[in-house]
Amino acid sequence: MAAAIVTLLFLSVPFPTMSLACAALAGFMVMIVLVRWGSRAAMLCYITAAFLSMILLPRKDAAVEFLLIYGPYTCIRDGWFDRIKNKLVSWLYKMVYCNGVLFIYYSAARILLALPKAVMRELLFVVPLFNLAFVLLDISYTKYLRYARTHYARML
Repeated sequence: MAAAIVTLLFLSVPFPTMSLACAALAGFMVMIVLVRWGSRAAMLCYITAAFLSMILLPRKDAAVEFLLIYGPYTCIRDGWFDRIKNKLVSWLYKMVYCNGVLFIYYSAARILLALPKAVMRELLFVVPLFNLAFVLLDISYTKYLRYARTHYARML
Protein backbone atom coordinates (compact mmCIF):
# COMPACT_ATOMS: atom_id res chain seq x y z
CA MET A 1 0.00 0.00 0.00
CA ALA A 2 2.94 2.34 0.61
CA ALA A 3 3.94 1.93 -3.03
CA ALA A 4 0.42 2.87 -4.10
CA ILE A 5 0.60 5.96 -1.88
CA VAL A 6 3.91 7.02 -3.41
CA THR A 7 2.44 6.46 -6.89
CA LEU A 8 -0.54 8.60 -5.98
CA LEU A 9 1.75 11.33 -4.67
CA PHE A 10 3.68 11.10 -7.94
CA LEU A 11 0.56 12.39 -9.72
CA SER A 12 1.26 15.80 -8.21
CA VAL A 13 4.52 16.09 -10.17
CA PRO A 14 2.97 16.73 -13.61
CA PHE A 15 -0.09 18.38 -12.00
CA PRO A 16 1.23 20.63 -9.19
CA THR A 17 -2.18 22.13 -8.47
CA MET A 18 -3.32 18.70 -7.31
CA SER A 19 -0.74 18.40 -4.53
CA LEU A 20 -3.24 18.86 -1.68
CA ALA A 21 -5.75 16.50 -3.28
CA CYS A 22 -3.10 13.83 -3.86
CA ALA A 23 -1.85 14.16 -0.28
CA ALA A 24 -5.41 13.94 1.08
CA LEU A 25 -6.14 10.83 -1.01
CA ALA A 26 -2.87 9.33 0.20
CA GLY A 27 -4.05 9.91 3.76
CA PHE A 28 -7.29 8.17 2.82
CA MET A 29 -5.27 5.18 1.67
CA VAL A 30 -3.60 5.06 5.09
CA MET A 31 -7.14 5.04 6.52
CA ILE A 32 -7.87 1.91 4.46
CA VAL A 33 -4.83 0.22 6.01
CA LEU A 34 -6.00 1.36 9.46
CA VAL A 35 -9.42 -0.20 9.01
CA ARG A 36 -8.17 -3.41 7.46
CA TRP A 37 -5.01 -4.18 9.48
CA GLY A 38 -4.99 -1.87 12.51
CA SER A 39 -3.13 1.15 13.81
CA ARG A 40 0.36 -0.34 13.87
CA ALA A 41 0.18 -1.32 10.21
CA ALA A 42 -1.23 2.11 9.35
CA MET A 43 1.61 3.87 11.17
CA LEU A 44 4.16 1.65 9.44
CA CYS A 45 2.52 2.33 6.06
CA TYR A 46 2.54 6.08 6.75
CA ILE A 47 6.20 6.13 7.80
CA THR A 48 7.27 4.01 4.82
CA ALA A 49 5.28 6.05 2.31
CA ALA A 50 6.49 9.35 3.77
CA PHE A 51 10.11 8.21 3.69
CA LEU A 52 9.89 6.86 0.13
CA SER A 53 8.04 9.90 -1.17
CA MET A 54 10.61 12.28 0.32
CA ILE A 55 13.35 10.32 -1.43
CA LEU A 56 11.70 9.53 -4.78
CA LEU A 57 9.51 12.52 -5.65
CA PRO A 58 11.22 15.29 -7.62
CA ARG A 59 8.71 17.85 -6.31
CA LYS A 60 8.37 17.63 -2.56
CA ASP A 61 5.21 19.68 -1.98
CA ALA A 62 2.75 16.76 -1.93
CA ALA A 63 5.23 14.64 0.02
CA VAL A 64 5.61 17.33 2.67
CA GLU A 65 1.85 17.84 2.87
CA PHE A 66 1.40 14.10 3.34
CA LEU A 67 4.25 13.98 5.85
CA LEU A 68 3.02 16.89 7.98
CA ILE A 69 -0.75 17.05 7.56
CA TYR A 70 -2.67 14.11 6.13
CA GLY A 71 -0.56 11.09 7.04
CA PRO A 72 -0.23 11.74 10.77
CA TYR A 73 -3.80 13.01 11.05
CA THR A 74 -5.11 9.75 9.65
CA CYS A 75 -3.13 7.78 12.23
CA ILE A 76 -3.84 9.92 15.31
CA ARG A 77 -7.45 10.67 14.44
CA ASP A 78 -8.69 7.19 15.21
CA GLY A 79 -6.55 6.82 18.31
CA TRP A 80 -7.05 10.20 19.98
CA PHE A 81 -9.65 12.49 18.48
CA ASP A 82 -12.39 9.91 17.97
CA ARG A 83 -12.13 8.62 21.54
CA ILE A 84 -13.20 11.96 22.97
CA LYS A 85 -16.86 11.63 23.91
CA ASN A 86 -17.69 15.33 23.69
CA LYS A 87 -18.01 16.16 19.99
CA LEU A 88 -17.37 19.86 20.52
CA VAL A 89 -14.09 19.20 22.32
CA SER A 90 -13.13 16.66 19.66
CA TRP A 91 -13.72 19.20 16.88
CA LEU A 92 -11.83 21.83 18.86
CA TYR A 93 -8.79 19.53 19.08
CA LYS A 94 -9.06 18.68 15.39
CA MET A 95 -9.10 22.35 14.40
CA VAL A 96 -6.19 23.13 16.74
CA TYR A 97 -4.27 20.33 15.02
CA CYS A 98 -5.24 21.64 11.58
CA ASN A 99 -4.25 25.23 12.26
CA GLY A 100 -1.15 24.27 14.25
CA VAL A 101 0.18 22.15 11.42
CA LEU A 102 -0.68 24.86 8.89
CA PHE A 103 1.20 27.39 11.03
CA ILE A 104 4.26 25.11 11.24
CA TYR A 105 4.08 24.42 7.49
CA TYR A 106 4.00 28.10 6.52
CA SER A 107 6.53 29.14 9.16
CA ALA A 108 9.00 26.56 7.90
CA ALA A 109 8.33 27.60 4.30
CA ARG A 110 8.87 31.26 5.17
CA ILE A 111 12.15 30.52 6.93
CA LEU A 112 13.53 27.96 4.49
CA LEU A 113 12.31 29.52 1.25
CA ALA A 114 12.39 33.18 2.31
CA LEU A 115 8.84 33.82 1.16
CA PRO A 116 7.95 37.47 0.59
CA LYS A 117 5.46 39.17 2.88
CA ALA A 118 2.91 39.33 0.04
CA VAL A 119 2.65 35.55 0.14
CA MET A 120 2.13 35.65 3.88
CA ARG A 121 -0.72 38.15 3.40
CA GLU A 122 -2.45 35.61 1.21
CA LEU A 123 -2.82 33.41 4.27
CA LEU A 124 -5.90 35.47 5.15
CA PHE A 125 -7.59 33.69 2.25
CA VAL A 126 -5.83 30.34 2.50
CA VAL A 127 -6.51 29.57 6.17
CA PRO A 128 -10.34 29.65 6.00
CA LEU A 129 -10.36 27.63 2.78
CA PHE A 130 -7.95 25.09 4.23
CA ASN A 131 -10.07 24.82 7.38
CA LEU A 132 -13.17 24.21 5.27
CA ALA A 133 -11.36 21.55 3.23
CA PHE A 134 -10.09 19.95 6.43
CA VAL A 135 -13.61 19.79 7.92
CA LEU A 136 -14.98 18.23 4.72
CA LEU A 137 -12.11 15.74 4.68
CA ASP A 138 -12.76 14.80 8.31
CA ILE A 139 -16.45 14.27 7.59
CA SER A 140 -15.59 12.00 4.66
CA TYR A 141 -13.11 10.07 6.84
CA THR A 142 -15.83 9.62 9.46
CA LYS A 143 -18.35 8.36 6.91
CA TYR A 144 -15.81 5.97 5.43
CA LEU A 145 -14.85 4.64 8.87
CA ARG A 146 -18.48 3.95 9.77
CA TYR A 147 -19.10 2.22 6.46
CA ALA A 148 -15.89 0.19 6.45
CA ARG A 149 -16.15 -0.96 10.04
CA THR A 150 -19.67 -2.25 9.57
CA HIS A 151 -18.90 -3.99 6.28
CA TYR A 152 -15.46 -5.30 7.18
CA ALA A 153 -16.81 -6.62 10.48
CA ARG A 154 -19.10 -8.89 8.51
CA MET A 155 -16.26 -10.07 6.29
CA LEU A 156 -13.76 -10.86 9.07
